[in-house]
Amino acid sequence: MILNDILFDSAFEMQIVNGDFFVGNCLNQQIGCLLQALPGNYKQSPTVGIGISDYLLDNAIDELTRTVRLQFKKDQLRLKKISIGIDQINIDAEREI
Repeated sequence: MILNDILFDSAFEMQIVNGDFFVGNCLNQQIGCLLQALPGNYKQSPTVGIGISDYLLDNAIDELTRTVRLQFKKDQLRLKKISIGIDQINIDAEREI
């Protein structure tokens, strides 16, 4: 299912096109926000967030994978595949809705 929402740019500012909000498929944005957010960043949902930056230079790949699965499930995403390398993370996910 494709879910559209207001999209942000790389600085997390709302994209404005022709004086209006830019709306589009927000799956990748949702995944990116979950990965970057630390628990506590969203006051209305203090347990939401993976905090990918906390895993930099760490070998806790199993813990990161478990955290991603748990957070995605809470956010109604189904993780189909995840691969974690030295300098990248590849995620294939879809909405459960």
